[in-house]
This record gives sequence, C-alpha cells and structure tokens, in this order.
Amino acid sequence: MKKVDREALTRAIAMVRLQSPKRCKQIDAKLKGEPWEEVGRFAAYSCQCRNLKLRSWQYPPCWMGDAEPDGDPQGYGLQSAWQLRRRLIAFGLSAYEPDPLAALDAAEQAALAGAEVPVWNPRQQKKP
Repeated sequence: MKKVDREALTRAIAMVRLQSPKRCKQIDAKLKGEPWEEVGRFAAYSCQCRNLKLRSWQYPPCWMGDAEPDGDPQGYGLQSAWQLRRRLIAFGLSAYEPDPLAALDAAEQAALAGAEVPVWNPRQQKKP
C-alpha cells in the first residue's frame, strides 16, 4: 500500500471516530475482527459519502478504478467520482481522502502559493 493511501485511511478512521461515541465503538469493534486496511476503506467510504453528500446509490471516488467509466446510464455518478479521483491523484493525494474536496482545496491553495501540499487534518477542520 502506498504511504499516501495509508495516511488517508488513518485520517478516515480518525474522522469516523470523531463523529460520535457510537461510531467510535463501531470502528473499535471492526478493528478487533477485520484487517486494518479493510476498516480504513470502510471509514474512507463512510467519510466520502458524508462529506460529498452522496445519495445511497452514488459512487464515491474511493470506489473508482483507473479506467474511465463507459457512461453512466443508471445515474450512479461514475464520471464525477472518477474525475474527482483523478484530480486527487494528480495532486499527489489519495483516492481514499476522507474529505476529498477539502483535501483538494488545501492542495490547490498550496500549489498556488508554491508550497508543499499539506496533509489535511480533520481536527483542524473549520466549523461552519
């Protein structure tokens, strides 16, 4: 596994734990019985769906592969998810970023300033 993916999965697990005591217990229970990477992917999926405000039938970027989808006749958001995944990877980020838009925003701001791309931290997230 790439370092950038491991870091994103670690942040996703942390974000899910911050959602509520119940979600924290859920993650702890999953970590006891499932491989860490699988739990991280579950957390990334959960965070992406929440942060991107996806409908239950829509795909998050973490579900997309390298190949461009051949259309989207069912309206699952395949093209949007794939394009977002491509943007993340183009900035050196992970397809598992828990909050893809926040991570991209930070990366784009850093690129404009000529700085290193920062690692987005959920604990530093500004409250609306």
